This record gives sequence, structure tokens and C-alpha cells, in this order.
Amino acid sequence: MRRLEIPICPNCGHQLPLPGMDVEYLPPVHYKLTVIGQPVPKARPRYTTRNGAVYTEERTREAEDLIQLVFMDLYGKPRHTRRTTKPPSPGTFFRVDCWFYTKARFRADIDNYLKTVLDALNDVAWEDDSQVWETHCYRLLDKDNPRTEIVIRTIDVDYVE
Repeated sequence: MRRLEIPICPNCGHQLPLPGMDVEYLPPVHYKLTVIGQPVPKARPRYTTRNGAVYTEERTREAEDLIQLVFMDLYGKPRHTRRTTKPPSPGTFFRVDCWFYTKARFRADIDNYLKTVLDALNDVAWEDDSQVWETHCYRLLDKDNPRTEIVIRTIDVDYVE
């Protein structure tokens, strides 16, 4: 029987959490959500030829809307409407852990999957994704149940302007 080795973050030396793993060193979970469906990587911005305006592809926009919808269903409305949960203060920083379960091996970069999540949660979980100071992403195969699992934690950052 092969023993499961817990991966270590090369940047900070902490153990990286695996799905379903309970690790004591992590700060408490602030938000946790699962978005059912194939994860969608962030597409490059597109330009119109008529007026040169920049727009986001419909597929990407729909994926961001779904992430926001799941978040709002669990934790309340976003800040630009009458929100039921108080937003974190601008001095709050976050760690985001994402598990992207895809149904096949697509040629998409993991950072584009993460960018979809971070952009979708702007003005919902945080003011701006510049407040995210640490990310851990995992890409796994699950043909029967593609999904995105997101765990957001508030962290203490020694930040000097």
C-alpha cells in the first residue's frame, strides 16, 4: 500500500490541502462554495471593429455570472445592491484555494481558470482581486461530475505602503 504524501508549498513551506483534508494550520474558512459544471477558463478580451470597444466573451461572462449566483445564494447579495452580509473591509486580504474538476484534459491554463473565479468574485467576496494575496489551485479529472470548488480564507498580511 502506497502512502499518500502531502504536498508542500514551495513558497511558504506550508502543507497544501487536498480535497477533504482537514489541516490545522490554515486560517478559518470565510467562504466555501461549489459551482457545478465544467470550469471555464478566462478568455482574452475581444475588440469590436465598429467602435473599438473591449468586451468579454459570452461563455466567460456566463461562467462568472454562475459563480456570482452560487456565492450570492449562499452568502447574500453583492455590495452594489442591498447586501445581506457585510463586505470585508478594504484592508482585508484573502487566500483562495480552488479545485477545478474537468471532464477531460483541455488545453487551458490553470491560471485562466483561476482568473475566471477571481474576476467573478470582485465586488462580491472582496472589493477587488488585488486583495487576494495567496492562491492554491489544483486541476483534477472527474468525467462524471465536473465542478469548481472554492475556499476563501481571510489572512493576516504584513503590508507596508
